[in-house]
Amino acid sequence: MRYGWRRCVWVIVVAAVGLPVSTTIAQPEAAAADAGLMQPTQQSLRLTPVLARAFGRFYVAEELEHSADMSQEQAAQLGELLARRSRRLVSEGGTDLRDACEGCLAMTLADDGRFGPETSRVFGQRMQPVLRVMHGFLDGVAEDSRRVLSPEQYAELERKLRRDYHDLGRLENKMRRWADGGFKEGESPQVDHFGPEDGPPLEADPMEQTRHHIRWSRRWAEYEVNEIGPAGWARFVVNAKRTFEFDDEQAARADAILAEYREKAEAIMTPEWRAAMLTNRLRRRAYDFDYNQPTDPLRWRWDREYRNACEPVNTLGRALRKAILELPTDAQRQAVMTDLERRAARHGWATEQPADAKLFGLAP
Repeated sequence: MRYGWRRCVWVIVVAAVGLPVSTTIAQPEAAAADAGLMQPTQQSLRLTPVLARAFGRFYVAEELEHSADMSQEQAAQLGELLARRSRRLVSEGGTDLRDACEGCLAMTLADDGRFGPETSRVFGQRMQPVLRVMHGFLDGVAEDSRRVLSPEQYAELERKLRRDYHDLGRLENKMRRWADGGFKEGESPQVDHFGPEDGPPLEADPMEQTRHHIRWSRRWAEYEVNEIGPAGWARFVVNAKRTFEFDDEQAARADAILAEYREKAEAIMTPEWRAAMLTNRLRRRAYDFDYNQPTDPLRWRWDREYRNACEPVNTLGRALRKAILELPTDAQRQAVMTDLERRAARHGWATEQPADAKLFGLAP
């Protein structure tokens, strides 16, 4: 299954609701049946240049990079171009686009995502401006890619773009059908759920799926190995300093503890050890896609080997965290617990001491 359309839709929707929020947003009764339903988009984020670049990089990394064998420089350049384009498209769409996206998102969240004849009709109507922007975004992907990629690379990417245009056409057919009252019982707005009247699917490209599986396996393997040991510990120490508001002496002690345990970990995590762990994780993740073979015994074996090899490092990690959590004073622990209780109360959760304090590492 391809996930490109869900990502394209959400890039547009999240970007659009990042426009300044309107004071009133019309909602159908069916979408607001539950008076307590959270309306998250009414507290929307703003599509700043930094956030737009993040969306651009995400879309390139997830949808385009593997299709054209891009270099890091090309991926970064294309991500920047798409970020500028998404901001321009959303700005041109204005409040009409924003309200349409917010309304569609609210309807998707309401009533456990179930649709009926009336809500589907309203949803189909509201999706029309969103679909126009999606067309503009895809046109931009094609135009910007030509500027960045070689002719050979673009020829590879063009095959994917043809599939995306085809799927967008099917989505447009489905939303027009809904807007005209052609909803069928049990249908959902999922962008990969179509009826025969929405147009035939293109046959899957096995090489495209293989490239996706390889890329996904490599990415997760690298992520797992890179998260072991000092990299994750460093973030924990930074968060502990900020959360407990360490003074200079406490911060210096935390840095010294991290340096001590990093040195111990590096004695274990040699280049040979990392290469072996990366190979283990790559094999393990690759077999997640071999649906026609009984791969559970192999996956169990590789998971066990990985756990055993990582246990000395994980033991060091547990000791480091224990040492860091011994640094805060009682007053610092209580201040953090008070803040947690305040935040939890906003969501209807009352913390129970001392169990919750221990859970959060705020009590021995």
